[in-house]
Amino acid sequence: MSINRSTHAIRWGIILTVAWAILVLSSFTPPQASAHQRGTSVVVLKESGAGKAPERAVEDLGGRVVREIPLVRGFSARVPRSALHALRGARGIMSVHRDRRYVLRSTSDVAPAVASTTLGVLTDTVGAAGSGGEGTDVALVDSGVTPVGSLAGRVINGPDFSDDARVDELRNLDAFGHGTHLAGIVAAIAPDARIVNVKVADSDGSTSLGRLLAGIDWVARHGDDRRLNVRVLNLAFGAESEGSYRDDPIAFAAERAWQQGLVVVASAGNGGAEADGLDSPAHDPYLVAVGALDSGATATLADDAVAPFSSRGSASRAPDVVAPGTAILSARVAGSFLDEAFPAARIGDGFRGSGTSQAAAVVSGVAARLVADRPNLDPDEVKALLRAGAHRLPGTDTSLQGAGVVDAAASEALAVPRRTEQRFPLARLGGWLRGGVGNQFAVENLKGSRWSGSRWSGSRWSGSRWSGSRWSGSRWSGSRWSGSRWSGSRWSSVDW
Repeated sequence: MSINRSTHAIRWGIILTVAWAILVLSSFTPPQASAHQRGTSVVVLKESGAGKAPERAVEDLGGRVVREIPLVRGFSARVPRSALHALRGARGIMSVHRDRRYVLRSTSDVAPAVASTTLGVLTDTVGAAGSGGEGTDVALVDSGVTPVGSLAGRVINGPDFSDDARVDELRNLDAFGHGTHLAGIVAAIAPDARIVNVKVADSDGSTSLGRLLAGIDWVARHGDDRRLNVRVLNLAFGAESEGSYRDDPIAFAAERAWQQGLVVVASAGNGGAEADGLDSPAHDPYLVAVGALDSGATATLADDAVAPFSSRGSASRAPDVVAPGTAILSARVAGSFLDEAFPAARIGDGFRGSGTSQAAAVVSGVAARLVADRPNLDPDEVKALLRAGAHRLPGTDTSLQGAGVVDAAASEALAVPRRTEQRFPLARLGGWLRGGVGNQFAVENLKGSRWSGSRWSGSRWSGSRWSGSRWSGSRWSGSRWSGSRWSGSRWSSVDW
């Protein structure tokens, strides 16, 4: 009996010792956060006159402000998931939008090589031979720009909003390959212009709503800082639109940049003739929306047609112009994501790609030439000249080609058309993001804002697609990443 009692006491002693050890060890082990405690990224838009109350609300709820985005009167933040409902109801907050990330999905079924559109042929096709663009800067909000080849000495780095900014070897540089390809096109069309690099996408091609807004915001607010003279903003991305441009935050930001004196050039999208409208932000009628032309790798227009992947416009909004966008041989970033994913697209030191991204880069270069020749042009006048100088393709519907194929020489030779000021309903932010009524963004300060001559005076976000390359939940404008999805056509390599 005494032996049993002793054994019992020993067992309980062991149990208590183990329990104590577990208790002590647990005090040194960080607890796992619950789903409600984990932070989530959001974009917060503020009501007029809210001051810093929304930022204080974020902090009071255990979150932190990541970045101010004054252009849209908002900011990005990290907040506990459990605080989202309370944040939406906080004083001074108009809307709260999840800042979802988008990650590239790619395939590698690259079709056999066909004739490339060299940069020399490209400039001849759009009448942009010779010098042009002097004193003008073109901003690319994209995946970064690596100053390879002829880009050396011509790139000015703006901010890097990507995660790559934390790595010295990647900061500002294009480890993805998209932005550099477009920069090479802009530099060929406007050889005397400079490229301002605003990086918003990581080396794997991922970005977010907040980063895109921040990139547009920075260009609009700092494009005339110190030694900069940004007059053209290239936006080679877009979301499939499910509603009016007036309720689209990206379109709203791009339109504000336009009203502040920037010629904003956006890719129409790669949805093809079956698309039911242009991608965002190209669907905003104030901007210059660009579709892609299949030029057949020749400088003559006789064999040209709108590329099958170029998005068809709607009854209310067609592309403004089209420009070459198939099999464009431009700058290559050796070892980049695209370079490794699509080795068949490498041709010497160049890389070949297709899409409305490339077409938008062409038009951005042409716009830079126009404002360099006539610095007093405002964005509406530049758009009018681009359209007036374009050549229509016979037998092609306006919903696909707009005014036709852009022609730099023809536009440069024209007088500014009369009645160039655009008077469309202004974009706003409100109802869709919050689900309420009457939360329209104040835009009274934009009305009548015009270019002063030297410095400026003055959709619904579906998250489903970004025009171009496939993302998880979206598509990046300029590429479907199918190599040549239209095998049997005249182009191949990477179709952006």
